[in-house]
Amino acid sequence: MKGRDIGSLVVYTQEKGRPKYPRLTKKGEVGDDWNLAMISINTKQPYQVIFEGVVGKGLYGDIGLDDIKLLSATQGQCPSTTACTFETGLCAFRNTLIGDEFDWTLNKGETRSSNTGPTVDHTLQNKNGLFMWS
Repeated sequence: MKGRDIGSLVVYTQEKGRPKYPRLTKKGEVGDDWNLAMISINTKQPYQVIFEGVVGKGLYGDIGLDDIKLLSATQGQCPSTTACTFETGLCAFRNTLIGDEFDWTLNKGETRSSNTGPTVDHTLQNKNGLFMWS
């Protein structure tokens, strides 16, 4: 999350038939280093994880996501793992809203506007690695 006009990133979970519930909110610029964030989801119901980028007051701000891992825990164990580094595509992630202000896109290298995002991805630590940005 970099750039003087950055808005916010909100991570929600949503169980089927229920309203979405905010699990993590980051606002404003946090720099061009990759930052680790973790949330715990305690439910036995099917759910979705929603990443929402909120537009700031201007054009100078980008949010990047890379290396997302979902662990399924049962009684303290992690029998299944879903991980995405975006090096082979969007995995199971998709944009769900039509007609919103922007969509997450798969990119590599620097962002289109100067001084608004990471210069390398988290996985490969170079300009050839892929990550999603808004």
